[in-house]
Amino acid sequence: MPAEQTSRARCAGRCSSFTRSRAGASPASGLLQRKGWERTVGKILVIAEHLDGKLNPSTARAVSAAAAVKGEAINVLVLADNADAIAAEAAKIDGVSRVLTIARPENAHPLAAVLAPQIAQAAAGYSHVFVPSTTFGKDLAPRVAALLGVAQVSDVMSVEAAHTFKRPIYAGNAIITVEADPAHTVVATIRTT
Repeated sequence: MPAEQTSRARCAGRCSSFTRSRAGASPASGLLQRKGWERTVGKILVIAEHLDGKLNPSTARAVSAAAAVKGEAINVLVLADNADAIAAEAAKIDGVSRVLTIARPENAHPLAAVLAPQIAQAAAGYSHVFVPSTTFGKDLAPRVAALLGVAQVSDVMSVEAAHTFKRPIYAGNAIITVEADPAHTVVATIRTT
């Protein structure tokens, strides 16, 4: 784990709080002490999940999480063979600044191996890429993160700050606060419940 990242877990019941950082790293080198260099929050890209021409409600939940980050703009990316109806539906979600579409015949079936390179290319210039934490998103996000050369934040329950998120661990028995490196694009899956 890089020195800039720390993790804190708060458990209900028998667990105690802890802070974990890289061995040998000084507390002064942590992210919270270096606020002066933090990257500003830019645009946020939300990947739309859809099936049979209908937008999945999980996309709206990912847009809500993006709104909590308070970035410059929230753009939704629709990848499909015919994206017009889905894009029109995505444009109705509160907080969406712009809907981007990539309409290609190979996007008719949402395969992560096909979509991930397109998303990685579209993500240039974005500070965050959010994907619903569904089977679709859990298949897609690791590939996008790998293509961007960043770590993924999984199953985000809440956004605490632009680069700070809460997520479950230990089969949901504990909640951990994760701080992503502000120098890199944040790729995260957003829980839908």
